[in-house]
Amino acid sequence: DELFAEELDKLLNAGAVGVIFDLSVNPGGYLDSVANMLSYLTPTGTKLVGFSSTKAPIYSTDGTALEPTDKVLNLPIVVICSQHTASAGELFTGAVKDFREMGLMKSTVVGKTTYKKGVMQTTLSLGNGDTITITTAYYYSPLGNNNDIDGVSPDVFVDSESDYLPTAIFEMNKLLSQ
Repeated sequence: DELFAEELDKLLNAGAVGVIFDLSVNPGGYLDSVANMLSYLTPTGTKLVGFSSTKAPIYSTDGTALEPTDKVLNLPIVVICSQHTASAGELFTGAVKDFREMGLMKSTVVGKTTYKKGVMQTTLSLGNGDTITITTAYYYSPLGNNNDIDGVSPDVFVDSESDYLPTAIFEMNKLLSQ
């Protein structure tokens, strides 16, 4: 997430007019990392993700995430996703769609429906060198969607992986012309 912020700052300082995030082969990652990345894209106080356990939803705040910036909100965002986009990658993709619905950004998602992993898992050591992984919660997007059964559907379905980037560029140009 720190590298994400550094690279995004470099793009902004270089005069970027839009950003394409390619998550088409992103198997996921840590909840804290994706929350920090989403926090960097949204104003302080934005709901980033929720989950169905005793833990409270995660919000974008100065004290718990990267320094928020509103610079990115002025840039269109396109996310490329596929059936290989899972877990935290799905959280990021779904949140970007929700942020668009909430009026926080211009965005489009292109590609294929994501992997359908809307659950949080915890791995425990059994003491003998073995481990067990158990599902401990369902993830929810900022607007309360869970992608465990249906995944995150793209706004623009793209059948061939070789067409992902050209379609993303086409969609970015559409967003820039709006």
